[in-house]
Amino acid sequence: MRALAWAPASLVVVALVVASWQAREPAGRHGPSALPSSAAEPRASYARPASVTELKAALLGSEDLPAGFIPRPLTGRNLPTHLTGCRPLQELMAGGIGPQAQVEFFRLPFGPWIDEAIMQPSHGSADQVSGRLAAALAGCDSVTVTEEGHRVRLALAAVRPPMPGAHAYQATGRLRGLWLRMGIVLVPAGRCVLLLANAALGEAADPALTDQVSATALRKAARA
Repeated sequence: MRALAWAPASLVVVALVVASWQAREPAGRHGPSALPSSAAEPRASYARPASVTELKAALLGSEDLPAGFIPRPLTGRNLPTHLTGCRPLQELMAGGIGPQAQVEFFRLPFGPWIDEAIMQPSHGSADQVSGRLAAALAGCDSVTVTEEGHRVRLALAAVRPPMPGAHAYQATGRLRGLWLRMGIVLVPAGRCVLLLANAALGEAADPALTDQVSATALRKAARA
């Protein structure tokens, strides 16, 4: 079906993941003074980084989601590029990247889409990286990316997070003439950073579904 030909949930998730997870341990305005107090206190150190295999095992599976969701591979066709419109976020794009894994699910026939990404930062703790990303997003009211040749502007607004320590956002934009609305959750999970998105076309993303999926993903990711 046409609805399976592209995946709007990956629009924000991958763009934000790439931006935030390439962050180094910068000085000045991106140093500890720019972070929330909780993010300035790193979690316990780990003897070795998580492997990609370990991270993949910590991702959501179809059995973790409500009935009807099927996995959908992320490909070059549906991954966004050329993020602009949010200078603080763009400034986080220089540096290294740690082990990471992603997954996407789709419910026939027209969504919603659930995207999850998990990584272990190579520079700084999970609290520091998630705090740095949240601080960057706080300075922006939108981001713009290229999706399948289309420039898409997504308005961002902070909303109530589903659990302590998390940051949550609502993103709204138009893609191919349709309203795209997303619930996004960013949260540290043990040594990892977890990012989830629940996207819907033509209607608001169900906040109860966002909360449910986020809680389940956090339990799995914290064991990575």
